Amino acid sequence: MSRLEPVDLTQQTVTVESEQGKKESHTKRNAQLADELPFLLFEGCDTLQASFKRALRDYGDRNCIGAREWRKNSYGKYTWINYRTFEVKVDQFGSGLKHKLGMKTGDKLAVMADNCVEYLVAMQAAFNQGFVLVPIYPSFGSEDVAHVLDHCKTEVVVVGAECARMLASVAGSCKKLRHVVVIPRHGGIGKLGQGKVRSPLEAYKAKDDLEEDEMGEINEDFGNAERCLYDDVEREGQENTDSGPTTAPGDVAAILYTAGTTGAPKGVVHTNGSLVACIGGFVPILSGLLPSDVYYSYLPLANSLEIVCVNAILACGGAIGVYSGHLANLIADLEMLRPTILSGIPWIYERMYKKLMQQVTKSNGLKQWLFTKGLNTKKEKAQQGGDSGWWNFMVFKKLRTRMGGGRVRLALSANAPLSPTILNFLEVVFGCRVQQVYNLTEVGIATITNATDPDKDKTVGVPILSLEMKLVDTGKFSTKKEVPAGEICFRGPAVAKEYYKDDQLTSQAFDADGWFHTGDIGELRGNGTLTLVDREESIASLSTGAVAPTEKLEAIYNRSQFISQIFVYGDSSEPCLVAVVSVLPSVLRSFANARNVRDQFADPDDVAALCEDEKMRNIIVSDLRKLARANSLDPSNLVRGVFLDVTDWTAEDGLATPMLKLRHQALLKKYKKRITDVYDELKAEARAALQAERERGVEPSPRRESDSESENASD
Repeated sequence: MSRLEPVDLTQQTVTVESEQGKKESHTKRNAQLADELPFLLFEGCDTLQASFKRALRDYGDRNCIGAREWRKNSYGKYTWINYRTFEVKVDQFGSGLKHKLGMKTGDKLAVMADNCVEYLVAMQAAFNQGFVLVPIYPSFGSEDVAHVLDHCKTEVVVVGAECARMLASVAGSCKKLRHVVVIPRHGGIGKLGQGKVRSPLEAYKAKDDLEEDEMGEINEDFGNAERCLYDDVEREGQENTDSGPTTAPGDVAAILYTAGTTGAPKGVVHTNGSLVACIGGFVPILSGLLPSDVYYSYLPLANSLEIVCVNAILACGGAIGVYSGHLANLIADLEMLRPTILSGIPWIYERMYKKLMQQVTKSNGLKQWLFTKGLNTKKEKAQQGGDSGWWNFMVFKKLRTRMGGGRVRLALSANAPLSPTILNFLEVVFGCRVQQVYNLTEVGIATITNATDPDKDKTVGVPILSLEMKLVDTGKFSTKKEVPAGEICFRGPAVAKEYYKDDQLTSQAFDADGWFHTGDIGELRGNGTLTLVDREESIASLSTGAVAPTEKLEAIYNRSQFISQIFVYGDSSEPCLVAVVSVLPSVLRSFANARNVRDQFADPDDVAALCEDEKMRNIIVSDLRKLARANSLDPSNLVRGVFLDVTDWTAEDGLATPMLKLRHQALLKKYKKRITDVYDELKAEARAALQAERERGVEPSPRRESDSESENASD
């Protein structure tokens, strides 16, 4: 790979191919390396197997994988195995899969489990033995699990104890399934603890204790499939160990299934070459990864960001600490692990922020003043290119120690834009660089922001080094306008091969010139960075002719203190937007009990009653209006009315993906009547306001009825 050019924040991409009169933008590449699309991170390491063997050779005695031990009903310290021990486990487990279960090169190995040592062993064993890894989101519902297993025709599934019941519920209908390898609950490093509570991100919530024998084995019935323990497969491999055949860049390494936002999950076929190229185009932009880096792994390994990050760390000789299986333990994990690199999604970072702010609010006046003053001072210093050692020592040192051990140097965020408040919070409290990524299953990591870009909260950055991008005209979006807009497309060695067993979808998304058409709408800024508008199918057209990017608006409105999740909807026959809100009960209750508003509610502790209270609905609409003003939203993008609910939307109930992206069609089906009621209420309020004006002898406003109104109701 050629030497990277210094970053020029005024020109972060360069044109490498003119659009030549077509209805598309120029082709753009990362300005740091415009002359080539690199394929390799390290010379000679053109497969995931070769990348790992290089790290094993150079860093064999360094820590590789760590997990918190489960002792006496609680989690202890992180226990580690080095690269050499990890290789032994990988070879033994891979050999056991071949000799005990009859797996051959090219066979598919599905894994459905929380992140754990055994999962990482199974992953690397698949890469080394030439199996095709099929990671399945632990939070997939039964319909999606059955679809994946039936679609890829896998015969072997490695399942975590926490996912055993879900797999058992569909195993009988999966005719090709022959073997289920169960990771036990109890044991040494990487074994899951008994009795943990499921989190919303994982979403599969076991309501009863799984049936276990005295040794902790899961006794679920997997239909005609043979059940065996992970340790038994590993033990078989100890007697017949081999490191597997040499793999090639063109060999299929994994089939990554999409989260199923708009329908059944799609199988994306990645070769060794495409995953290695993604790593090779991503790592240099981070200024490299170090053998001393410690990565905290808690996003599902079925997610493209996580599988790229984990394999990047392994390729560079770093260490990976897996989380303890419960988001309530996340802060304790961070304090114990002391990682240097994090990756996450805004949903997680926002809840860390809200939890901290709740603690700050409960503290005395002096501590509140110190925190607020310190936060603002550090933000001002950072904008001037400096720092404030005094505030670090007096206010943020303890917070950094508690929330990451004080060593975090890089935080990655994907899935949706981070708000400026959360981004500033991460930079100040963790004292680290924050870079947002735009990740897609079909290309791994597509773009990344520059940590020094003052507008990094407004963009998703520029392509990684192994991809080039362009925009194509579509619908109401044109690349010939002052701010070019259109469907985002990527081309390069990091692009996946195809959709598995779907020629029609493959031909629609992957064109003859090698471009992958994402279906996402983006804009090109003057400095060459990319801004996401929305999914094309998520842009609502209102009766006024205005358009509203609902997913983008959801990301903005979700910053409200009252909101856990929000579904923004615009009917084409209506002139305005409405929303369904999943509230944060603790915040709602706390707000209603405040001294200055308590008397307005019959029972400030009854969250269900508060959700039905018109005053509370108006308060939340007003809060959304403030966020709209703060983000300079067009008036057509204001939410005029809301329905409040206390229900969380998860993958288990089919209302969200495993990464907590909303499934809009499912939500619309569930709340259709409620949405209609909100529109009817807005119209009734508008008619009443209009009648009142007439009775007072005031000339009615020329605005539409449903626009009159809800402004009164929300202010």
